[in-house]
Amino acid sequence: MVNIDDLNKKMDISAEIYVEAQSAILKIIRDFDQTVPLYIHREEGELFLNAFLPRDMDLNSYKPIFSAFNIEERIDYFRGIEKLYEENIIELINNLDSIEGLIIAGEYMKDGYFVIKCFMHHSLQKAFTDAITTKLMKHNFIEKLDIKPVNKMLENNFNIKMKSIIISMPYEEFKEDRVAIILHNNNSIGQITSNFPEAESRFKMIIYSNDDLHNGEGIRVISKDDGVYVTDIENEMLFYLNKNVAKMSNKLKFPRIFRFLWVNGEKVYANIILPEIRAREYLNAIASLQIELKKINLVTLEDYSEFNLENMGKYLL
Repeated sequence: MVNIDDLNKKMDISAEIYVEAQSAILKIIRDFDQTVPLYIHREEGELFLNAFLPRDMDLNSYKPIFSAFNIEERIDYFRGIEKLYEENIIELINNLDSIEGLIIAGEYMKDGYFVIKCFMHHSLQKAFTDAITTKLMKHNFIEKLDIKPVNKMLENNFNIKMKSIIISMPYEEFKEDRVAIILHNNNSIGQITSNFPEAESRFKMIIYSNDDLHNGEGIRVISKDDGVYVTDIENEMLFYLNKNVAKMSNKLKFPRIFRFLWVNGEKVYANIILPEIRAREYLNAIASLQIELKKINLVTLEDYSEFNLENMGKYLL
């Protein structure tokens, strides 16, 4: 089985793109001395920006204009949403979305800038720089680009408080799934990537393995030497589960999350890592999904805690 140390080193390049965006909602929060989680999603082919403002932010002076910017008040946070119109930011997002194997780790407002954080294997670095060093750099749209090597993708790389949800499902439910079989037979870990998703979209999974998978059905190679591959998830149980989760995620506007999958014994495990302010809603979404699928006992909650790699490691053994 790929262990935590292996997993942490597979994506060895980090990049942060700092953008001077003109969004109305971002103008509200630009002056706050606090990192604010954002999330971009597609809906009917158009892009929308979601902002999640923690309750502890001093927003009282802005409340009178909330209705003008479509900002809702929730139990744990305020949420703002608006359609993106800026051509530069739409082009940037579409360019990033075209890079197979790139992981969008988060979008947030930091130091007055809209920031997109990415992880990638070093073999993708040229494709990444090609995607952004077009007219985007020439027009000074990108204020700063911070690219650096990392050896621990999942440590000290989050700018907000994160929660970890570990669930398990019977492998019997997935035994005919091509991707589940790959994970099971090769002791590999999968990471679902849908960077700027639409609910009905095809999903991709990055597979981290210590085995050579390059001849596997539907497998495309990112790095054979480092054991990083990618494949599509479609027409199988994992696809339908993720499609339903994506529908609820788009409906509830979940911010960026990490989703890892692996098989251990007779169980398929999933570790979902997401911002703390949305974790309870995600648990409710999982419960609703079981009811919708009429599989009340499909999911077992194994762990719910502050994000900690050691917790994930316990279920990899």
